[in-house]
Order: sequence, then structure tokens, then C-alpha cells
Amino acid sequence: MDLEHERTLARSALEALAHSTTDLEEYVHAVAPLAAERIAPGTSTSITVRRAGEATSVASSDVTAELCDEVEYLAGEGPCLASMDAGAVLVVPRIDTETRWPSWREASTLAGFASSAAVPRRIAHDFDVALDLYAREPDVWDRAALARAEVYTEVLARTLDMFVRAGDAPRLATELRAAIAARATIDQAVGIVMVHEGGGPQDALARLEASALERGSTLRAEAARVVGELGP
Repeated sequence: MDLEHERTLARSALEALAHSTTDLEEYVHAVAPLAAERIAPGTSTSITVRRAGEATSVASSDVTAELCDEVEYLAGEGPCLASMDAGAVLVVPRIDTETRWPSWREASTLAGFASSAAVPRRIAHDFDVALDLYAREPDVWDRAALARAEVYTEVLARTLDMFVRAGDAPRLATELRAAIAARATIDQAVGIVMVHEGGGPQDALARLEASALERGSTLRAEAARVVGELGP
């Protein structure tokens, strides 16, 4: 397979998308499903932005991938954050045998994913983006798929930088503030579930994850529902 041709096709698709969208939110919400469709069959994607140490998913191809990333941010560890720290692609061929990040592994397994990969790119100091890939089959990330993912992340990083320089920085800051607030809501929901159903924090978080998956919602949305219905 001609990897350079693969890179050219991916770059052309993303650059055309950048010229047809008018703001950052519209762009990232278009990139996530496009990347899922083009990188490899059966791929789910989530786009993580980390600025000044705070990470959030700004778009995803489906809520299941976003939920797994939310659990990772909450735990403070997982393949996406590790790939950003190292500045290198990180591949998890089999999630069920991964031992480094138990909270993320449990959430991803519960969601039905069997393999994952994270492709990061540094935009500026304390400003990173990563394209997080999930699949329901193990060991699916071949050279061509990862080459496409790297091009998508490269162009995504360049375009994010362009939007931020053009004045979309306040929108990104709002996303990050919302992510911080969501984590506080998740912590509150975990406490409520512990009071009502017993068990420890990990048990309560697992129940929230299972409920979110059943409802087809994100972890933050499920936490907000629990706090709204059962909170003080």
C-alpha cells in the first residue's frame, strides 16, 4: 500500500473541510466522524484537547468513545494522556490485557472496545491535541491506518492553531472550564451513588458508566442527571 498516497488523500480531505467550515466547533465536530470513517473500518474516534494541564473531549464520532475518554481524564491516566506526555503514538492492541490504566481499561471493555490507539500532536507550549481511536476488534491498527491517523492529527493541530490565533481561544477556554465543572459533577454523582447503592468510589463510577452506556449518553450527562434527580 502506498502510504504517501494515503497521507495525501487524508490531508486533502481535511484541508477541504477546513475551507468549508466557519468556526472551531463546527470543524472538530465534522472531523471526528470523518476520521472514524476514513482511518479504518469500524473505528470510533474522540478528539482530546489539553491546555495548561486540563484535558477535554471537544468532539467524537459517538458518545461511547467520548465516555471512555472521560473516564481517562477523571482517572488522570490512560493511553491518550500518556501519548501526549511522551509526544508519540501509543497503540493498545488488546484492551482486555492492558494493565497500566485499570479504570480506562474497565470502561473501554464495558463499552465493547477491544483495541485502541492515541495519536498526539503538540500545538504550542501547554497546548496539545490527540486523536483517540477505538475499535471492537483486537489488533486492528496497521501501518496504513496509523499513517492516516497521523495525517489527520497533523492537519487538525495546524487548523486548531489557526482558529485559536484567529480568535476562537475563548471558545476553547469555555470548553475546558466546562470540563472542569463536569468533573466536579461526576465526583458529586459518585458520592450520591455510594450513599444510595453502597460500595466504594470505583463501584459507583462503574455504575455511572454502565448507566451512561445504557442511555447512550456521556458520563458527564449521566452524572448531571443523577445529581439533578437525587442530589440535595
